[in-house]
Amino acid sequence: MRILLTGSSGWLGSALAPLLRRLGHDVTGLDPVPSAETLIVGSIANRDLVMRAVGENRIEAIIHCGALHKPNIDSHANSDFIAANVQGTLNLLDAAVLPMCNGSSSRQRPR
Repeated sequence: MRILLTGSSGWLGSALAPLLRRLGHDVTGLDPVPSAETLIVGSIANRDLVMRAVGENRIEAIIHCGALHKPNIDSHANSDFIAANVQGTLNLLDAAVLPMCNGSSSRQRPR
């Protein structure tokens, strides 16, 4: 299965990516921080990037491990939390209903 893994440079994502590959999955990592597990460097808050990542990589499933959380409080503005945790999650949900992600022939949900 072709999987988009957000937070691929983080603690959970960097451990999950190799496990998924060992299980036979094709993993595309997405994270704002470069790492060995991150193919796409960027933010899930960037809707165009998320949609392009899903479409160009023919993603079939999304595992969402990317978020800002308590350790990031001192180094990020409140708006960064909203962008990543709210808008980013919404972008991923919208991408998940695209036909190439869920195998559905139904129309994309309007924005």
